[in-house]
Amino acid sequence: MNEKSSNFDSNFMQHMVELSGRVLEIQNEFNIIKYNLKEEKNSNYEALEIKLKNMEGKNKFLEKEMEKANETIDALTNSIKTLGGINDALLIKKQPRKDRGDKSTLLNIENSLKIPMQKIRLDTNSNGDKDIFLIGSFLNWECALICDPIKGEPNKKGVLVELPVGRHEFCFICDGKWYTESKYEECLNNFGTKNNWIVIN
Repeated sequence: MNEKSSNFDSNFMQHMVELSGRVLEIQNEFNIIKYNLKEEKNSNYEALEIKLKNMEGKNKFLEKEMEKANETIDALTNSIKTLGGINDALLIKKQPRKDRGDKSTLLNIENSLKIPMQKIRLDTNSNGDKDIFLIGSFLNWECALICDPIKGEPNKKGVLVELPVGRHEFCFICDGKWYTESKYEECLNNFGTKNNWIVIN
């Protein structure tokens, strides 16, 4: 073997060693990447699994809360049905729209933003333990407020209302019957009966 051939073999072997080393490096890098991908996949899976369990827990909690809410609604519904006289008291006949607001300022959001408001208590004799309601032009004659017992005045029930400036007509309801309170001014209405009225200055 001549010197030239010997140098070629030596260079070739060195090149093969370098290639073998590079192949091992590439294999190691590939194994590392493969391992990292596996770990990342497992990590993402675990994170998703934890998130899913949290969502399931929240869903069960909301279902229980919904059951409690439905039970409360059922209990309130049954209580309302068993209260004597309340059904009749809430069957309120509306006045015709053309008659509403002729002599009063209606209490609504638009007016309440423009007109000064004043708090006033409207009360009546308690009439025992029976439920008493207040209805008036400031409620558009469409709903009624329940009157509460007044502290320090055992024979009275009333409601604290916030009314705009102007004239307001109202009545009280007990056992489904409308009536006026003698302590307030009275006026005839379009149905031939009487309403109480007050003026807020």
